[in-house]
Amino acid sequence: MFVQAGANPPWAAPDEPAQQIKAAALARGQLGARPRYGRAPLTFDEVFSRRLTRTVALPPAVVPPQQLPCFALRSAVRSSCLDEPAALGPWALDAAARIAQNSAAGRAESIDGMIAGLDAVDAPGGPRLATSTYFGAYPPFAYALPGIAGRLGTTPRGVLYLGRLANATICGALLALGTIVGAGGVRGRRLLGPLLAVTPMVVFVSGTLSASGAEIASGYCCAAGLLAVRRARPTKGAWPAVACGALGLVAARQLGPWELSLLLGSFAAATGRRRLVALWA
Repeated sequence: MFVQAGANPPWAAPDEPAQQIKAAALARGQLGARPRYGRAPLTFDEVFSRRLTRTVALPPAVVPPQQLPCFALRSAVRSSCLDEPAALGPWALDAAARIAQNSAAGRAESIDGMIAGLDAVDAPGGPRLATSTYFGAYPPFAYALPGIAGRLGTTPRGVLYLGRLANATICGALLALGTIVGAGGVRGRRLLGPLLAVTPMVVFVSGTLSASGAEIASGYCCAAGLLAVRRARPTKGAWPAVACGALGLVAARQLGPWELSLLLGSFAAATGRRRLVALWA
């Protein structure tokens, strides 16, 4: 995952620019403010995105040039387009032009235009551009360490890669703990299950600046710990793995508590009443 963190093009993961802004703002003590818009939303996507969006105040040197990179959703376009001036697309427009572009046809012209329009907020003197993130309403905990690490960066790409490495470290620790516990210890032989569970997508997401990596790694760690607890001779470290995974899962996403409830419910159903009583005795 550390190789993934360094080898993937900048902002290649879904929603990575918005999450970079979220992490950078959190590291500076900002949760963001709810923006006001002078134009009614045109699509359901825009309604939903506006509800999640928060504006923050960040140095331009740490803000990604656009929240949807030029190669996103375009399989035939290479990531080298990031170095071309034309790659900015609607992000090269001022606030009024972004609003006009989306309003011209009576609908959001494109996903690029809709997301770029989230920066065009209402102000007393007319619309102005602000730094916004449509991950503003998400729980902040998974972004704390990536944001702190990113403060060492002096460019948008530097901030991104430092945040990726921090996230890979967190996810790697959770995945390693879950694998060791799930395999029955450092020298355990039950490696097939853990190896099948850690898919290439898990490795990819863990190497990005995204709360999804922490969510998946936490769920994996918690599930591995619960499976280890059910054994006749529970693996040493099983309960710490459950605790670490549960804490990370609850903190990573709004759905975390529900996901944890599903894990614990499945564990209780599979374990049975007598075994549960014996575990707590």
